Amino acid sequence: MCQVPVKQQKEGGHTMKFWAIVGDGDTRKSSAIRGLTGAARRRPNWRIGLINQSEILAFVEISAPQERQLPLTPAEFVDLVHEETAGHDTTGNG
Repeated sequence: MCQVPVKQQKEGGHTMKFWAIVGDGDTRKSSAIRGLTGAARRRPNWRIGLINQSEILAFVEISAPQERQLPLTPAEFVDLVHEETAGHDTTGNG
């Protein structure tokens, strides 16, 4: 998994964190995401409990953006995340 800064959010000025599970086809990546997050499908504002007893509010996408009926480019996916999480604190601080 990797964590990279994405685009700055307009409100709050914080940088989103992005984690991706990368691998060959049919290697159970979606199952790993469901197991790690507890989300069974896309969840724009999903609370995930961490081992240190804190929580984060995350956008969880089970399938890859390119597997959609109308595939998304990386920029379109980032825009989708911003749109679906607008008005929500995704830092876990509130």
